[in-house]
Amino acid sequence: IQIAMLSYFCIDRWDSLWDKVPADIAAAKERYPLVIASFHWGIETHYQPTQNAIRMGRLAVDSGADLVVGHHSHRMNPIEQYKGVYICYSLGNFCFSGNDKPKDMNSILFQTRFRISKTGDVTNTGFRIIPIRISSLKERNNYTPTPVTEPMKIEGIISTMKDNGKNYGVAEYPLEWK
Repeated sequence: IQIAMLSYFCIDRWDSLWDKVPADIAAAKERYPLVIASFHWGIETHYQPTQNAIRMGRLAVDSGADLVVGHHSHRMNPIEQYKGVYICYSLGNFCFSGNDKPKDMNSILFQTRFRISKTGDVTNTGFRIIPIRISSLKERNNYTPTPVTEPMKIEGIISTMKDNGKNYGVAEYPLEWK
């Protein structure tokens, strides 16, 4: 399956993107069955998306995106299910070298599955998360993303996602495939 991956830098550029993003997604959907839109947005160290990010993420879905993934806040933001499509407002960090000792080294990997019919219709069949820390060390960032294995720490990450995402349509953050 061929995938279109569209990426945008939104900070201070919102006005130039309200028309561009829908046009780009529509053009991509003509050629590719699966379109993923990635956005550099949000406020650093914030756990909630901005109103512009919410508006743009939903606009991307309304325009035909099959998945929306955001980044920039360096913190885990909620995952929204909007019209059957996931909008990951921010997954946190992965391999971030901008800070040797960030205050929050928790993050998640997001995995999703798509079913694509012979006619090209895309259906999302769910997701799971993999809780990680951006470092294998506790005392500093060594840029080695590492899965979290301690049940209490996993529950802390899931709890953060649930608390921050109460109004976004995703109530559960499964660790395993259904």
